[in-house]
Amino acid sequence: MKAIWINAKNKCVSAVEVFGLSDMQERVGGWIQAAHSFLDDSGVETDTLYVDEEGLLKEPQHFFYLEGAHHPFGSNGLIVGFEGATGKSLATTKDPLEIQKKVRFLTPFEALILPALPVLNRNPIMPMTNTGKRGKVLWKVP
Repeated sequence: MKAIWINAKNKCVSAVEVFGLSDMQERVGGWIQAAHSFLDDSGVETDTLYVDEEGLLKEPQHFFYLEGAHHPFGSNGLIVGFEGATGKSLATTKDPLEIQKKVRFLTPFEALILPALPVLNRNPIMPMTNTGKRGKVLWKVP
């Protein structure tokens, strides 16, 4: 089935084919955990983002944030379609280019501070810089 793979290490988003649970687990790097639901205009779930359920326990160095999610993810991600009546995974109808616009790849430091920055959390694509008293850049989220 068609899926969208978010490769945090290589910082890319691409369309892929997966052929069941083992393929899904291989793409995310471990046991899968539903991490974010995509809803249509009527509030019905259409697609699901899966990540490695133990990703944060593996001391990840590569993170990504998906616009609309509650927090960054410390593993690869995989988006597949969802059929609510049966709970089965289906081919996604999402466009990889549209998903790419909503994904931001993060360093461990950025992943740590992102939830603490309400302005950035509302608009994760907005650049933000913190400067000290003398105008020296202390940190920058590109």
